Amino acid sequence: TAGDPAPSSFLEAPTCPSPTWCVAFADYEDSSGDQLVTIDTYDNGTWSAQEAPEPKDGDGQFVVVAGVSCVAARNCVAVGSYDTPGFDKQLILTTAGRSWTATTVPLPGPGPDHGGSNNFLADVSCYAAGQCIAVGSYADPQNNPVPIVATLSSGVWRTRVAARPG
Repeated sequence: TAGDPAPSSFLEAPTCPSPTWCVAFADYEDSSGDQLVTIDTYDNGTWSAQEAPEPKDGDGQFVVVAGVSCVAARNCVAVGSYDTPGFDKQLILTTAGRSWTATTVPLPGPGPDHGGSNNFLADVSCYAAGQCIAVGSYADPQNNPVPIVATLSSGVWRTRVAARPG
């Protein structure tokens, strides 16, 4: 369990899909030195905060949110990265109601997850509930960043390597 947020906390990635509902994310370092995130929600005049969940393989030591998109109040997708024992992975947080769930995206093509710090999602945009695109990168076997595009359709995330000129 995370300790109290340190004075270095700050809010980022705010979005307000309605006049009575907003969400923002606060990066903070807890008393153990872990870098974590709270989800700060404004709902009908009241702010509340909860710790961002991690996928089951997370180590509880590092979570970051880089972007968020909401198509309506309580219907959002946020992206970033989180630590597992050994390396970072792409993070997806979704809400449909009052609770948030965490998952990751499948990497494009065959092969195992690769170590390194180039595994992240940088931003997301949703145009309807369950219809989103996220962009970021993953680390190839030499830990070089490879740009990826992840799409959500019919409840399933699919990932491909982003097209490059040339």
